[in-house]
Amino acid sequence: MRHLGTTLKGVLAVVAALGVCAAIFVVSGVLGGDGTSSPYAGTGLPPSQSPASAVPELDPSAAGSVAPTRGLPPERQAQPRPETAAGSGPVDTGLSRPVHGAKAVSELGTSLPAVATNAGLTSAQLEGVLRSDPTAWVSRDGRVFYKEEVPTAPKPVAGLSKTAGTAQAPYPLSSTFALHSLPGSHHTLFLDFDGVSVLSTNAWVTQAGVTAGTYAGWDPAGNGAGFTDDERAAIQGIWARVAEDYSAFDIDVTTQDPGSAALSMSTATDVDFGTHVVVTDSAAPETAICGTGGCGGVAWTNVIDSPVSKWGGAADLNEIAWIFPNSLTDMSSSVAEAAAHEAGHTFGLVHDGNSATGDSYYEPDNGDGSKVWAPIMGASYYNAISQWSKGDYPGATNWGTSSLGKSIQIAKQDDVALIRAIAGTRATPTSSIASPLAVDGTTRYRTRSTDTDTYLLGACGAGATISANGALVGPDVDLALSVVDSSGRPAAGTSLDTNPTTTQALAADPDPWNRSYGVEVPSGASSSITLGSAGGPYFAVVRPGGNLGGVWASGGYDAYASLGAYVLTQSGCSAAAAASSDAGTTSSAAPSTTPSTPSTPATSVSSTVAATTPGSMTTAPNAAPVTSSSAPIGAPSVTPRVPATPAAAIRPGRPGGRRTVVVSWVPGASGTRPISTFRITLYVVRNGHTRVLRQWVVGPTLRRRELRLAAGGRRYAVSVTAVSAVGSSPPSRRTRAAAPR
Repeated sequence: MRHLGTTLKGVLAVVAALGVCAAIFVVSGVLGGDGTSSPYAGTGLPPSQSPASAVPELDPSAAGSVAPTRGLPPERQAQPRPETAAGSGPVDTGLSRPVHGAKAVSELGTSLPAVATNAGLTSAQLEGVLRSDPTAWVSRDGRVFYKEEVPTAPKPVAGLSKTAGTAQAPYPLSSTFALHSLPGSHHTLFLDFDGVSVLSTNAWVTQAGVTAGTYAGWDPAGNGAGFTDDERAAIQGIWARVAEDYSAFDIDVTTQDPGSAALSMSTATDVDFGTHVVVTDSAAPETAICGTGGCGGVAWTNVIDSPVSKWGGAADLNEIAWIFPNSLTDMSSSVAEAAAHEAGHTFGLVHDGNSATGDSYYEPDNGDGSKVWAPIMGASYYNAISQWSKGDYPGATNWGTSSLGKSIQIAKQDDVALIRAIAGTRATPTSSIASPLAVDGTTRYRTRSTDTDTYLLGACGAGATISANGALVGPDVDLALSVVDSSGRPAAGTSLDTNPTTTQALAADPDPWNRSYGVEVPSGASSSITLGSAGGPYFAVVRPGGNLGGVWASGGYDAYASLGAYVLTQSGCSAAAAASSDAGTTSSAAPSTTPSTPSTPATSVSSTVAATTPGSMTTAPNAAPVTSSSAPIGAPSVTPRVPATPAAAIRPGRPGGRRTVVVSWVPGASGTRPISTFRITLYVVRNGHTRVLRQWVVGPTLRRRELRLAAGGRRYAVSVTAVSAVGSSPPSRRTRAAAPR
């Protein structure tokens, strides 16, 4: 539980020095330089911007560790912002209560420019936001905040129970409230699930009508203050999704209370600051701020690096972005999207809207009922992939206003640039053909859209498989993979930047509650290459990719925010052990030897150049913590295996009635975890062309399903994928085409 104190940060620092506050340890690594020449020519591969060893870790404070001091290299530091960017402090607005919309513009009058400064916007931008976005409000003292709309609840999926099976926790349940994505960072995003005490000095009390007091945490099981195993697993899933969203930046996403000193910026020279996201089932703050209609969450904007000295000095003044899970159907995926979204507001981000519909939230639908991509600052609750945006999707808008009836579009926000300007960039190693990384199971991160990682594969045999696998839950990164020789030329029978060229494939969410509402995760963001002939020495090159060539008009998305965690695996190559897993990395602190939890689990092979056998992961859910800093990070005691590929068949349905086809399948081996669902992918075959029509997710005991289809001379084919807590099998070979009957 967080108790928001009123003491100044300097006093808290003294208390921390006496050993009261928890110590936080650090990991090594700094950011490398930028590449300059052709990405695949000789030794000119751009150096990677991904980290060598920054992975989710347990805080060592219980063991009596002392936080070492360290300075950040210039490359990792946030770029200085103008003094006005972090706000000017309280404004005499003359308001008697919070207001929004055109009324806010009118009532603010001459105080609007000062309020805009607090929001990190120009006067024209703030006016555009207020006139076009009804969720943007202004408080009496000149703060801008957002009351998020309550999303329409999805319909439960027939035949799937919310309680069927146990949510699979990626990490030991005992570590649920001690997870860190980047321990040692000066910047913190604290996800608070076990309740909070709010004092009278907090701005939500003084400006929005919240009553000072203690508020409950998240309790989806309805069993009180304690947390069940399923609740802990759900919290881990939320943490993993938010950590992925912020993995490109120098910020520690944690479930462990870091104390006010780590969250509140005392003065403009304070380097330690963050944001506090509270997930609560208490109705009182939601009703006080949002009224009886409720809201999904609320947050002040542009406050994460706003010194409290400008606002009166109370350490808790700007803390808390609220998440109200009861308004989000208690789905962990929606809670995670809301948490990342509200934290984004604290960095000064506004909503990503849709100019085509006039909505202040962009909420895409791919036209066939599926929802693949959405911007984090839009409405991404039910989308498989959510990413930061710079407004390059169709109809993108951040704000708009009108003058004499003419619509005016103001320049769009670059989310990644704005967050990076405040938080800086996660430390990364550099690599090239001359100085490659080792394929050792280390979790790496894409921190920029221009990132490139190069790995030594060595000599490879025919049938060798190389896979770049993203996060199992909530992946942001879509990976492009190449296998090249020492001159940068692609290996025989392969091409550069192998990446899925079809519409992003989806799989059922591993969390039973999310799955019961039809929530899906991408299964086509990873890439794999199987070599048809022996050769080498070879190198694997991993770059951020998009989908469908980055063409938005075709339903794809670009590589701008394809940022996040991944693991490279290989089978059938010598992968010379002499290569350093920290090639090109320098350190400003000693490597940590504290036990660490594995990083976000990686998926298995999900898109291939040639037929592959089922892959395996080197980062495992529930793997035992590693105690040696020289051991491969996340190395499991037992290598987990995804399910084997099922065998599928299709035939026309029974004569009479609706036209149908009957799909049947025989599962292969389940791997190291039981099969939880099967995913049926239906293709329509017409005039020699094949495209994905839709997908179904069915339970693990089903072996046949009859599908009702449209008539009109079309023929259909299917493939079936087996899914477990470890990951997805490769899809079955697509069946022959059959006409419905």
